[in-house]
Amino acid sequence: MENLTNQDPGLQVQPTKIEFAKDLILSNLFPLILSLLWLAFLISVIVFLVMKFTGTKKRAANFEECAGISGSRIMESYPEKCVTPDGLSFTRELTADEKNRLIPPWEVNVTKAVPAGNCRVSGCNGEICQPEKEEPLNSICIYREEFECYKNAECVLQEDGSCGWTKTEELTACLGGNL
Repeated sequence: MENLTNQDPGLQVQPTKIEFAKDLILSNLFPLILSLLWLAFLISVIVFLVMKFTGTKKRAANFEECAGISGSRIMESYPEKCVTPDGLSFTRELTADEKNRLIPPWEVNVTKAVPAGNCRVSGCNGEICQPEKEEPLNSICIYREEFECYKNAECVLQEDGSCGWTKTEELTACLGGNL
């Protein structure tokens, strides 16, 4: 091997092919990395868009699947109903035990509770006639002209056993016959 330190300063040493390749890579490393990062970003965006617009959306086939989809609403009913964001609805299947505990409509006995005692007027504008022994009922406190008609009306026990406004000619006329 020759000692390069003793060579003529005017003489230039040619770099080897490996040194040339190394210098070329190092001098272009930043733009190369930047280009690769942009390429990776563009590929990611394309993959995301393809999956978003061509991917199959999860569609429910029953109540349980509907309840698991984000944005679905469970309705307060019995049995419960689930409505997906795109409008499909599913009703929860009742178990055999739940079905056995249901009372058929033809077996329901409706009995009215007969108020014990007198009736009283309640509500924000005195528009409600209710049993005296019950807690006073609240209304939404809106004013309607017809509420004035009840100020002189009678809140008494009716023939059917419930509290109500007695249909007098004065009340009927005041309400315009809409009683």
